[in-house]
Parts: sequence; C-alpha cells; structure tokens
Amino acid sequence: MGKILVTGGSGFIGRQVTNELRQMGHTPFVVARNPNSLKLGVEVRHTDDLFAADKEELARLLDGMDSVVHLAWHVDPFDYMHSDANWRCLIGSVNLALVSREMEIEHFTGIGTCLEYDQRHSVFSATTPLEPDSIYGAAKTSQLYALKGVFHGSKTALAWARPFFIYGEGENPERLVPHIRSQISQGSFPSLRSPTAIRDYLDVAEVGRRIAKIADLRLTGVHNICSGKPISLFELARGIALEMGREDLVEEGEGSRLESDNQKHDEIVGLPSAEIDRHLDS
Repeated sequence: MGKILVTGGSGFIGRQVTNELRQMGHTPFVVARNPNSLKLGVEVRHTDDLFAADKEELARLLDGMDSVVHLAWHVDPFDYMHSDANWRCLIGSVNLALVSREMEIEHFTGIGTCLEYDQRHSVFSATTPLEPDSIYGAAKTSQLYALKGVFHGSKTALAWARPFFIYGEGENPERLVPHIRSQISQGSFPSLRSPTAIRDYLDVAEVGRRIAKIADLRLTGVHNICSGKPISLFELARGIALEMGREDLVEEGEGSRLESDNQKHDEIVGLPSAEIDRHLDS
C-alpha cells in the first residue's frame, strides 16, 4: 500500500478521503497549516501556505510519497465562485504538479467541479463540452489543462475527479442543506429561489469514498463524482422535512409552484464514472 499526500485533507471532502484511504490500507499524509487541529494518528506535513510554497518546500512535502490527492482550494462559500483567489490556487497547483513530476510521483488526482461543463447542457458525461461561466469553474478547467500538459510524457499518471453537489458531515452551515435543516428546525419550510431546479446530490462520505477509490486503483482520465439520480430542490427540502418529522410544513412550502411551472427546468445532472462503480465493492 502507498503513501499518499492529501492536500486539503482536513477539509469537508478531505477528511472523508483521508479516512477512506486509511481503511483501504494506505498511509495518507495530510498537508495542514495547523497540525493540532487534526485527529491523533493522522500523519501530517505542515506548511504555512501551500499555494505560496517554493520548490524546496513542495519537495519537502512530497518527499517519500507515491501519490497525491490534491483537494486544497479556496472554498469560502461567500465568494469562491468569483474570487481572484482561484487564480492563486491555480498557480500554486501547477507548481505542485511540476515538483511532483520532477520527483516522479506515480499518481496525481486533481479535483475539478461540475461547473467546468457547458451549462447549456443538462446531463453531463465526462465528454460533455467545457465552458465554465465563473472564475471558479475557469480556474479549475485551466488546472486540468495545465496538469495534462505538465504530466504528458512523464512517469506521473493523472486522474481528474469532478464532484457535483455535496452535502453531509462537516458541511459549512451557510450551504444549502444546513440552511434547509435550520429553517425546518425553526418551524418553517425554507423559501427556495429555484424550487424546480434539478441537481445531482451525493453525500460527502460517498464522495470521499469515490475519490479515494480513484487514488487506490490509480485510475486515469476524467471521472464524474455524482449519483446520477436527479432531484429538484423542492424534493430535496421535502425529503429533509420528512426525515425530521415535519411533513406538516411541506404543504406550506414551495411545492404548489411545481405543477404550474411550464418553463424548462434548470438541470445539472451527472453520469457517474462506470469505472469507479465497477470497483466500489471490491
């Protein structure tokens, strides 16, 4: 089993990836600014700022590693879509890739987003055209093309994971699902700006499992990390209300708009990676 450097390993997705890799028998090394914030027993490589690290610092982080899972990025829920911090993350990520190539890291998993895809489509496969309409999506797409160029002809194999919409343990309270839960707990059904919008949601534990499987099997190419099961935002909120025993709130909510909405629904639904699915229970 391998030694795998996990950047962003203390984050929302990263904690799940790290846990899954350990269960698979690997030794994950988490890159962290504050090692004391991590659980005991986790191998840590400290850096004050991964995206400002020079070549020598990156080489120290990568020393002895077989693989990299690169999750670290600017993820402030208030501004990540249009923040110039995305470009800083892009530059730092390319530097990490360059040093990984020089040190002959065997496998590198990069993390993208479904927002790389051309949003005029509604169902996205790994071959759907890319045309991001946000700085975040553009920076992630640029990272993919940069990594392909960096690792072309090298000894480092590249995989690219594209998560869709995620919820679950450790989620920022400002995100949609925690907001819905908060509103229901206060006795009201949440007001949804686009109740008929269709999204592809997957629990963060399963997202982590799928990304870890990519690293474990050293898969290559692009892999959508999604359920393949579309759900409207209203149905998502309704399901949470039922789970919380507040079905009485649903009739007061946005459901009446669904039948009267004759406009084309806003859909973002992924086709999951068949290659990952074949190995999930192996």
